[in-house]
Amino acid sequence: MRWSLTGTHGGFGHFGAPTGAPMYVMGMSHFNMTGGKVMAEYMVTDEVAIWKQIVAHVESRAGAGT
Repeated sequence: MRWSLTGTHGGFGHFGAPTGAPMYVMGMSHFNMTGGKVMAEYMVTDEVAIWKQIVAHVESRAGAGT
């Protein structure tokens, strides 16, 4: 299944301290199912695109003097 989400980089985690950057993330999930139940999920996202959005936001704020 292909999916996308929008949100804000607002929490500590894999992508560092929160920056408030607006985010758009696309991904794909593959599910192994048995008897109509999800037994496992394998997910892929474009982490480089996520980092680029964070960096662009931080640099634009630095250039604006905020």
